[in-house]
Amino acid sequence: MEARRNKAIKINENGKKLLLKDDLSGTVEKINSELLNSLIEKGYLPVLSVPPALSDDFKAVNVDADFASSLVASSLNASHLLFLSNVPGLLRDSSNPNSLISKVSLSNFDEVLSFAKARMKKKLLAAKHAAENGVSFVLISNSNNNAPVHNALSGNYSGTLVTNE
Repeated sequence: MEARRNKAIKINENGKKLLLKDDLSGTVEKINSELLNSLIEKGYLPVLSVPPALSDDFKAVNVDADFASSLVASSLNASHLLFLSNVPGLLRDSSNPNSLISKVSLSNFDEVLSFAKARMKKKLLAAKHAAENGVSFVLISNSNNNAPVHNALSGNYSGTLVTNE
């Protein structure tokens, strides 16, 4: 993965707004899908540890893992993308695990985005990106479920399914 480093980010420290420079964070700009496809065609299973990515001067850049995963899935024309987390999926009420929103489509995405808090918002935006770019099955689910990957791939899943409908 190639990334662009942020020149500076805004932070709030002790009530003061500051610019933090050289924090090594950034944004993924390119996925080397040719390399990944070559490895897959040769029978290898690439395991990506995100972050980091590399900048144009070959320095490690801390990037958002959810968005990077979305870019990898769409660049490889993947049919499935699983976001495993410590929560059941997108919740209408973050304090109530029984308030799961089981399906989000692109047509009602803006309506449900308001329920996403903190990291779930970034995860949901990454899921939307994947769905918009050809990934037909994007699931946000709890990694503590029994056999979450097997269940997702066999259709016996729980969580929030994001579709491109």
